[in-house]
Amino acid sequence: MQVGLTEAAELTGKNPSTLTRAVNAGKLSAVSAPDGTRQFMVAELERWAGKLRTPGEERTDAPEVQRTELHDALEEARAAQIEGYREQIRLLEGVLDETRKDRDRWQEQAGQITRLLTDQRAETERERDRREAAERLTAAAAPAGGQGGAARSGLFARLFRSRRSAEGRPSA
Repeated sequence: MQVGLTEAAELTGKNPSTLTRAVNAGKLSAVSAPDGTRQFMVAELERWAGKLRTPGEERTDAPEVQRTELHDALEEARAAQIEGYREQIRLLEGVLDETRKDRDRWQEQAGQITRLLTDQRAETERERDRREAAERLTAAAAPAGGQGGAARSGLFARLFRSRRSAEGRPSA
């Protein structure tokens, strides 16, 4: 008895392209019908594919596996392993959260230190400018006071001028 490509695929449980490749490779023989289609002998299909299915029958290549105590023990071990991994994930997420909090605290501290350093530098510069301005004013006021000779500047000049003038001595 001869069958077409589609029926041969159903009987063997293979894809039609698999049958065509087997014919082209010389592993399976087929004849060409007058209309140009391939025809397969049922005996040849059985030789090539093994036991054939009856049309409409589902083919299961895997044998039925019976569950044993070993299967149950393996399943329990896998479930315990999965739960262990989940616990590790929870712990790592906790460590990650704590690390992120530490990073945020350190960034805040770095910002505060930066602000303090910036403010201190500006204050130092302002203080130095004030001192220089005071010294310039003192130096400018000394010659205008009518005192001869080298004018003393700064705090010492003011102190010595006020002491000498109080004692009645000329300052110079």
